Amino acid sequence: MAAFRLCARQTPGEAGPFFRRLWQLLEQEPDRPAAELLRQLLEQGDWGLAREDAAVLAALGPALGRYDSQTQVQALERQRQRLEQNLARARAEQESQGRIWRTGGLCCGAALALLIL
Repeated sequence: MAAFRLCARQTPGEAGPFFRRLWQLLEQEPDRPAAELLRQLLEQGDWGLAREDAAVLAALGPALGRYDSQTQVQALERQRQRLEQNLARARAEQESQGRIWRTGGLCCGAALALLIL
């Protein structure tokens, strides 16, 4: 629980509000498992996450606060690697889609130029 409080206080950027809200839920409902509250927060909030990324984060819930620190660190590392893989796939897809749109725009521009001439 102390780790969630620390994240709530020190996490900058877009993830900060997420951890602050998670900490609020943990304080309001101390009898509910953290994993359940994490899953609920991921499902109910609009955190700007892809469904796959939210699932990766939700999978962390059962491991956090339940096992020794080494096991928790290993779980965090596995999920970090999965998130990095998701990011690499998203970037590749964005690049591919960008090429398609650029090519389509070039073709439309050329067609319009031919029509004008």
